[in-house]
Amino acid sequence: MKTFKQLREADQLVGDLYSKVKGLEVTRFGYAWKRFTDKNYIPTLKKFQEEINDARIDNALEDPTTKEVLRDQMNPRGFKYTKEGLKAVIKKENEITNRYDLVEIEVKTSQVAEEKLPKLDEEQREQHVGMVIKE
Repeated sequence: MKTFKQLREADQLVGDLYSKVKGLEVTRFGYAWKRFTDKNYIPTLKKFQEEINDARIDNALEDPTTKEVLRDQMNPRGFKYTKEGLKAVIKKENEITNRYDLVEIEVKTSQVAEEKLPKLDEEQREQHVGMVIKE
């Protein structure tokens, strides 16, 4: 079992590795990581993102006549907010994130042979045990 937070942190670490090691995503490690995340992380990530998006839309400003939600491409949340609406969406995002961080996911390992692993320091290696590295 891994928590959603553990999977999210491991995925961020792999993203960092991909940016540092050119072509890593097309190696056996990259293939195994993609299979692992597709099975274990992505389904819960999609639910998480859906709840975050709903919170953002629920608190966004609407055009008073058309009831259209007002989009804002400059805002990383994608919508316009009043001061109170922005506070509410930040609070709701934090609640959702904290709740999802504790969600336990039964993982199905996609193992990679030791010699096919990229260079990992002890912390990186520990994060991937039970995911793509055998326990």
